Amino acid sequence: MSARPAWLSLVELLHPDGAVECARVIGGGATDDTARGASTRADLVVLTPSREEAARAGWLRNAVREASELTGEGGMVYAVSGRKWRGRLRRYLAERGFAVEATYLHHPGWPAAGLLVPVTYGGIAYAYSRLIHTDPLRRRAAFAALRAPGALAAARRFLPQVGLVARRPGGRASLGWLRGGSGGAGTVVQASWRGPEGAVLLHALDGGAQAEAIAKLWLRDAGREAHRREQDGLRLATETAGSAGARVPRLLREGSLRGRPYLVEEAVAGEKAAAILGRAPDLLPEVLNALAGWLGEWHRRTAQPREMGEGDVERHLLGPARALREMEGPGGAHEAHLRRLGERVRGRPFPFVATHGDLTMVNVLLDGRGAPGIIDWETAEPAGLPMADFFYAAVDAVAAASGYADRLAAWEACFGPDGAARPAIARWERGLAAALGLDADQIAFAFHATWLRYALAERQERAKAVPDEFLRIAQRAAQTLMTGPQPRTRG
Repeated sequence: MSARPAWLSLVELLHPDGAVECARVIGGGATDDTARGASTRADLVVLTPSREEAARAGWLRNAVREASELTGEGGMVYAVSGRKWRGRLRRYLAERGFAVEATYLHHPGWPAAGLLVPVTYGGIAYAYSRLIHTDPLRRRAAFAALRAPGALAAARRFLPQVGLVARRPGGRASLGWLRGGSGGAGTVVQASWRGPEGAVLLHALDGGAQAEAIAKLWLRDAGREAHRREQDGLRLATETAGSAGARVPRLLREGSLRGRPYLVEEAVAGEKAAAILGRAPDLLPEVLNALAGWLGEWHRRTAQPREMGEGDVERHLLGPARALREMEGPGGAHEAHLRRLGERVRGRPFPFVATHGDLTMVNVLLDGRGAPGIIDWETAEPAGLPMADFFYAAVDAVAAASGYADRLAAWEACFGPDGAARPAIARWERGLAAALGLDADQIAFAFHATWLRYALAERQERAKAVPDEFLRIAQRAAQTLMTGPQPRTRG
């Protein structure tokens, strides 16, 4: 039997064990690298016929027979089905003793599905209200239509392409590793935009259209460090951020799938602030006021005043600037100004604080009750830079209110001298700075370090075609450092 590869596949997670020793792929349709192992038996068979194969006389029946012989009594079949041959496929599966446990919609499509959505009212309602941006009016109309008698059965029959989870009666339910015997029909599987290197989220629904828990796991071995960071971040969240006024996830349990660690977190209620601001930009002041209030209290409670050392200046400011210059970032004149800024804060007391590190509006959940929900704590730090979370969140919120059309324009609106949001942003800045006793140089240090950090992270993702939004922001921030006073004041 061949050695296991350094990844798990998205479909493999649906198996009762979540990871299999032997999997087979039958058919010429594209796959997601599920096949592995050399046994004559398979724990999982992915049946993915091409259109030509499905139309060929006898091919589909023979493929199901082969899948049946490979899987034995305890195996699972995941059959990717087009609309034209779905009825035949179901019939052939039944002839071989299989029952279809769940039907999954692939979004945007197989094999590049970023989401596996169970074709249930709860699964579709959750995915299209929480994970997929759609027009609200069309979404409400679609949800109403799904409640009509026979609508779900028709969807399972007529959707252009779905995946059928099939097992023999008495066999273990899909996703048993996560949900016990309740089966996977109430779980939405979400791949990371980063691809196999990112975390997969499994949203375990409560029987309706709300999640009760979210499992987070990494498909590749390289995810172990990300798992450790998420553990540390969740601990920081529950110990400090929650008591400061945010709603944060609670760790429910941990486990591993054949050596790949996972976490199961309590789901945080609410809708993503990005979606809310996208359809109601006038709520921007309310959203930022809630975030600034929580951040001010959180930073006050977690402040750790200590001397700003040379290593701190290098880590937060000069190191990222030098790395960016080597990647076509801001040039030497900018670095000279940063060195002088670093000299002005080095050796002085500086209040390092707990930070989230990725306070995008996608990670902010609002439920209309006041306290923001904050999720995705993988990049959190117990001793980061004050105000950094607010700087980033403010720009992201303004960008979200315009549909993320132009992040540099959102930065100009927040921090340009004539920015439309500048007066309001400045008031929140003054409050955050006063709470920690920050002076102009300390604020400027945190400000420029923030954009250098995100620009460097963005450039390191360049192979994945990430746009240079934060590099342009870092370059624009460099101009303000070299040509005039910082657009922030204390007091």
